[in-house]
Amino acid sequence: MLSPVGPPPLSLASSAPDAGLIVFSAEDFGTPGDELAQYHSGYVLCTAEGKRLKYIANRAGPRGGEPVRISLPPGRYEVVARAAAFGTVRVPVVLEAGKTTFVHLDGSELTGASRSAAGFVTLPDGTKWDKWDKQISY
Repeated sequence: MLSPVGPPPLSLASSAPDAGLIVFSAEDFGTPGDELAQYHSGYVLCTAEGKRLKYIANRAGPRGGEPVRISLPPGRYEVVARAAAFGTVRVPVVLEAGKTTFVHLDGSELTGASRSAAGFVTLPDGTKWDKWDKQISY
């Protein structure tokens, strides 16, 4: 079981009642000449118990290169997405009011957070991977 991913520990909360979620899923590539030639793959958002809530296309911006930010009520959820070099993974997430949770599955750098426990994903076998998509040991 993966440890839940939550907002960066030192992030300040806004007064917004909802929470934000940005998933940097594995990248997909369109056909040559397609204006959306490179984008983050879509993912499924589920309840903490695994019940499917909705599919997120995960393409923001005019060219689709950035993942989409969604707003949700605070709580526990599960993201089912493609991770670079791992295939499909299930990641439990915790969303807090006024904060944004970032899930990095594409090897991208963390946004707005320092290199801390929030920057790592632990796989079911206990292997930890850092934001640079490299195996680390403790």
